Amino acid sequence: MFLKNFTRKPIFWAIFVILSIACTIFTIKYFSQAQSIINIDIKMDRNQALQEAKKLSKLYKLGPNYLDSKDYKQAIIFEIDNNVKTFIELECGGKEAFIKMVKDGLYMPYKWTVRHFKEFEKNEVYIKFTHEGKPYGFIEIISDDTPGQDISKKEAQKIAQKEASTNWGINFDNYKETEYSKNLKQIKRSDHTFIYERTDAKIGNNTNIGYYRLKIIVSGDKVTTIENYIKIPESFINKYKEMRSHNNTIAYIGSFLLLILYAIGGCILGLYFLFRSEYVIWKTPIILATIFAFLNLAEKINIIPCAWMNYNTVSSSNNFFISYLISSFITFLSKLFIFAISFMAAESLTRKAFGNHISLWKIWSKDNASSTKVAGRTVGGYLLVPFMLAYVTGTYLFTTKFLGWWSPAGEIVDPNILSHYLPWLNPFVTSLGAGFWEECLFRAVPLSCAALIGQKYGKKNWWILGAFILQAIIFGACHANYPVQPSYARLIELILPSFMFAGVYLSFGLLPSIITHYIYDLILISLPLFISSTKYAFINQTVTILLGSIPIIIILFARLKTKKWTEIKEEYLNKNWLKPEKFTSQKKEENIIQEKVSINNKIILSIFLGAIIGIASYLYFTPFKHNAIKINISQKEVIKVARENLNKRGLNLEAWNAYPILAANFESGYGLEKKLQKQSYKMQHKFIWQHDKNLYKKLLGTYLNEPQWIVRFIKFTGTQQEKTEEYIAFIDNNKDIARIYHKIPENIADEKLSEKKARIIAQTHLSQALKLNPKNLKEITAKSEKLKDRTNWKFIFVDPSIISIDKTEGRIVIKIDGDNISDSYRYIKVPEQWLRIEINKQNLLSILQTILLLLFTFLSMLLVIIVGMKVKQISKKYAIIGLSTYFTANLLLNLNLISNIIATFDPIKPFYSQLLQTISSIFLSTTVMSIFFGLAFGLIIKLKNGTILSNNKLILISSSIGIGLIIIGINAFISYFKPSIEPIWPDYGNLTGYLPILSIIIKNTIQYLKFTGYTIIFIMALNYIYNSWQKSLKYKYLLITLLFILSSFAITECNIDYLSFWVIKSLALAITGIITYIFFVRLDLRIIPFIVAIIAISGIFKQIVFNAYPLVIFGNISAILIIILLAIFLSKELNKA
Repeated sequence: MFLKNFTRKPIFWAIFVILSIACTIFTIKYFSQAQSIINIDIKMDRNQALQEAKKLSKLYKLGPNYLDSKDYKQAIIFEIDNNVKTFIELECGGKEAFIKMVKDGLYMPYKWTVRHFKEFEKNEVYIKFTHEGKPYGFIEIISDDTPGQDISKKEAQKIAQKEASTNWGINFDNYKETEYSKNLKQIKRSDHTFIYERTDAKIGNNTNIGYYRLKIIVSGDKVTTIENYIKIPESFINKYKEMRSHNNTIAYIGSFLLLILYAIGGCILGLYFLFRSEYVIWKTPIILATIFAFLNLAEKINIIPCAWMNYNTVSSSNNFFISYLISSFITFLSKLFIFAISFMAAESLTRKAFGNHISLWKIWSKDNASSTKVAGRTVGGYLLVPFMLAYVTGTYLFTTKFLGWWSPAGEIVDPNILSHYLPWLNPFVTSLGAGFWEECLFRAVPLSCAALIGQKYGKKNWWILGAFILQAIIFGACHANYPVQPSYARLIELILPSFMFAGVYLSFGLLPSIITHYIYDLILISLPLFISSTKYAFINQTVTILLGSIPIIIILFARLKTKKWTEIKEEYLNKNWLKPEKFTSQKKEENIIQEKVSINNKIILSIFLGAIIGIASYLYFTPFKHNAIKINISQKEVIKVARENLNKRGLNLEAWNAYPILAANFESGYGLEKKLQKQSYKMQHKFIWQHDKNLYKKLLGTYLNEPQWIVRFIKFTGTQQEKTEEYIAFIDNNKDIARIYHKIPENIADEKLSEKKARIIAQTHLSQALKLNPKNLKEITAKSEKLKDRTNWKFIFVDPSIISIDKTEGRIVIKIDGDNISDSYRYIKVPEQWLRIEINKQNLLSILQTILLLLFTFLSMLLVIIVGMKVKQISKKYAIIGLSTYFTANLLLNLNLISNIIATFDPIKPFYSQLLQTISSIFLSTTVMSIFFGLAFGLIIKLKNGTILSNNKLILISSSIGIGLIIIGINAFISYFKPSIEPIWPDYGNLTGYLPILSIIIKNTIQYLKFTGYTIIFIMALNYIYNSWQKSLKYKYLLITLLFILSSFAITECNIDYLSFWVIKSLALAITGIITYIFFVRLDLRIIPFIVAIIAISGIFKQIVFNAYPLVIFGNISAILIIILLAIFLSKELNKA
């Protein structure tokens, strides 16, 4: 009370203003020192960059537009090389060394990058400019099929140096050649890559040295790349990765607590109780959330110039744009939900907890905006900003100078906003969203919840004090992922600001905290706009200032309108809020009397005959033969086998942690294809299968990887070097090692072999290990990589005798680190044009599947609402049973897979940090899904159909099974005509579990329950439509038909290669579903569990016949028995309804 009274006195405001001015002066004087803001003069704007790129592309004949093509596009981005900046700041002299590097022109980390591209063409170019507008190299990508000459290294180097020195200002007196590679394309064009290194300058010390490098690529006789970069040592990259992992761990813990305590505990449960007491205002927060979500959508559209940098030209630009809009729309929906729940909970909880606060949704109304209290809160919010800036400035000055803390120079800003259509928009949206949403969720929700708990159970002040401290810790932790050191720096730094925000909220409500937070973020995020001296900089700066002035403009406008300062009326305080008049429905709950009906004997006979045909069709048309192998090694056995084989090769890895991974879905399993091979394994399988199925059988296990175990040997303890090193053993089905990948840290010293000596080692490995005659192979690539203490080599050979398909090669890759073979593998190089077409198909498929998923989700929500309207309450007993069953089963399933999950951990990052994040993520996702599953289960049990079949149980069950057999028979018959575009592999996924049988049972059981539950809800929703729309029969049957068609399209496997088949199959299944519904399923819900059981068993039986790994038969038979028992149980319980 004293504080509120004191804030009304002139002396308070005089002191407040003076202190605010002092803080402003302090911030202006020391901010650049504290925050390490690098003052760069950005002299080129996005339009100038685009125009200059056009000129250069035409002048030097770069990219798809130099021939005056009219349909090429441009994309642009302004970026900073953060890896280089961080390396120099932490290891090589700090901010001063970084600035000196830029001033000396040794390397320019701030760059405009302009992309020229054309849809469906691989040829594209990235042209780079410095922040001052000077050309700074380019990267042109051309097709492997583009014609070119096969010239010598000497000729290529002459072309490279002439182009770089004449047109791009490179002085080769300061460079020496350090690496070279040649790659011979199938069309006889040779691509030469030269890596030069500066001789007059290096970065760092003897332990961590970075090298200024220049890469030039000559494709045929044309220079296609001139790129400046800095070679950063691997040891620093790993060291920084480990440092950042501590930041991310703290942030993850904060986010986990945020979700559990604030989102679920405060928002979801809080709103649940407030809705029951009719204390929620929902319209205003939903409208406001919609506005905020639309602003975020506008933000997405605003960054399209940057988004086009990620466009893959294999697909049309329209497809990319549609995909981008769909993604943005999904983000819009998620933001709308998050904002609506947060705003609704924050305001409603505050209104109930703090009666003396001004009602948030009325605070800027015409009666309140001109009041002295609202004006004071608004001006106070502005005046607090300098305090925040001065606090941050002082904190960073003290911690960096006296405690040795580190914060990256300029990292608080996003220079890339300069490349947006409206550079001022994103800072505004980001700041406004953070200011409003974070204050609602981080301040209002916990503090108001604490106050309400205290009101109910006593000791209110203690509860508020606890929440006061907790909110500061969680707020700081959630922001700890910023790249600062030590990892807890942001947590400590934000404690006092959190206290300030919380104190202001408790005393004056949300408005001043929101304004302070909003303006503070806006100032920092908008800094690039005020650093820039480009043509439109003044406009961006002016708009930003106006947007920051919105709160004060509203107050001044209201004051001019009322022509005087007013006082807040009592009715606008939270304590005087009145509940809206309660509408009492006169409609009583329906008491459904079930009508008994029976199935005609002729229909039963028809079902019986159809079932015989159905099972015959299923057995005849279902492909029970797969195209892979049977894996005979269990997870427990494979580690022992790997160690024994490695010991025979002189590798004793007993001290290493061994984790098995199953590579059994065409991919490698560990993701090595991303590191060692650009083409997807699955694409190779698919291409060979489509062209020659006999050749596929021949290549499987050599050039095409077969299903196999991979054992990863890593260390989570020891030095950074020890944790960087790892072995990966690929175990074939004969219990032999098919391949060993040895990751050797860069700082391990070894031989610096010449190309000739390295080639001899590669050829020896070909003949001795791979049993291939080097004379029969063609070398197409010899690439060197020079490290500080060794030289690595990579050779690629082609075996011409393997494949005779045009533009397709069987390749062998051999990698040599020092004088040791670190990896060797084979793969199929598929035609580039085929691959691009295939990727385009996958992109189209992704768009289609996303649209179907959205429609299916919308349909599911609509059906649940329709069914929920008919059920007044769920079965609490079965909701608990469903929740606990799903939670236990899913938890057991994930624990069973824990070894496989750990196998993907990064040994550089702390083990227990990764384990904590994994377990908590599993717990959180399992909890959320269990709640939904339990609610659905409780709802289903309460459903009561209008009719029930009077036939005896044997006929009921037999008819249900018969209908199921008819459905799987029709599905098998239609699927028989599906084009065979890829080989059939069994489902090996369950083998990855420690107990494969447990995985088989749980996965199949949960899948059955989910499908059954959805089907029951779907049928009940249709029944509601069927029974309610008696006067509009035409529209009733039309709607039912459309719902079946939509569901069929959503659940039927889709592929761009056979869209017509997908349409036909979906329509056929929809027709089958409609007939089944009208004549059978709508009459009795008890039929559904048995029909779904037959459908589920048909898929499981296929895996039994495949018999692709040990115990698969026993596990799947167990799953079938459990599904049968569940079907009987569900049918019985539905009958009780």
